[in-house]
Amino acid sequence: MTIIFGIILIIAIFILGGLFWQVFKAKNLVRTMLKEPKALTNFISQLYKAGFFEKKAEEISETGKLWSEALSKKMGFPVVIGMEAKSSMRSFNTPRNIFSVLVLIIFIFGYLYLPFVYIVIAIAIFLLTSLISLSDSGFTRVFKEVSAMAWLVFQFNKSDPIGCRRFVEQAQTLKNLHNVIIQL
Repeated sequence: MTIIFGIILIIAIFILGGLFWQVFKAKNLVRTMLKEPKALTNFISQLYKAGFFEKKAEEISETGKLWSEALSKKMGFPVVIGMEAKSSMRSFNTPRNIFSVLVLIIFIFGYLYLPFVYIVIAIAIFLLTSLISLSDSGFTRVFKEVSAMAWLVFQFNKSDPIGCRRFVEQAQTLKNLHNVIIQL
């Protein structure tokens, strides 16, 4: 019975570990893209050439309709950008935290009911799953998040360049994105 339970624990750790690291890597890739001017320039240039910034908000994101409503109520781009940034980070943090708690519960359960060797194997597998590269769906999600933020900053800069510059000076994360957009 111990062997069966140990195998189930290891399989669960492999699955949850893989999911945890996928979410973790996707969030870090969003941050890295926003910090790397060269990668950001290449990505934004391709979006611009494809006519991405001419699309309507509803075509850009699932929350595009909310953006339009907020902007029509004169809430302003800073509020909409803030909403999108919080929503984006929450969509990465929530699953990561859930997977973390489940992995922790499995480790505790294994520690209480299994020989120590199973816990060592489970920890090794959890760490090895971090070596799995980001999936295509992970990259797609990262590109959608960055392109949505780029669209918002582009539209903000288009409607109020001075206000956009002031906002970006306060929101340091978007500084590189703004610098790329003003060069288009």
